[in-house]
Amino acid sequence: MKVVGSSFLNRDENGDWVFKVRAKSYYIAQIVQAFGNSKDDDIHLRIEVFRQSVPKSLKQLGYYYGGLIPTLLIYHRDAGYDVDFDTLDLYMRSKYYSTLMIDISTGEERHVPKTFKDITKEELSEVINSICEIEFRENFNQEPPDPKAFERKKSKPLKEKEDE
Repeated sequence: MKVVGSSFLNRDENGDWVFKVRAKSYYIAQIVQAFGNSKDDDIHLRIEVFRQSVPKSLKQLGYYYGGLIPTLLIYHRDAGYDVDFDTLDLYMRSKYYSTLMIDISTGEERHVPKTFKDITKEELSEVINSICEIEFRENFNQEPPDPKAFERKKSKPLKEKEDE
């Protein structure tokens, strides 16, 4: 059996139950047909269509945490900044992937960094491209590290020893 989608019941903003389906349009049509053939007049079918985003990739995370942040750490330290890995990561996320909050006591705007837990591939690409363009090329006049250098190498199968 092939899994073609998922579905779940959820309450909407009015408290009504909503049956949400994540599947290709062909399978959604089959579901609609199944509900449409019902003789119960009290059934109201509401269809919500949304694009499911692609999650971040391990290559992107490897490049961010293994290439960009360590290289920027060296550049910042060479420029005289006393900064560590975690602080620099927090600073980059607050600058390029954050939520704008307003301090209710002072009215000051603050950027609170988000985690990469639910970031999409497109969003992380934007963060990486911004860091490469602004932090590396504009601020330090340097080219960012080559992303291919941080890709996981495919391991070759071990050769069996031949009996002598």
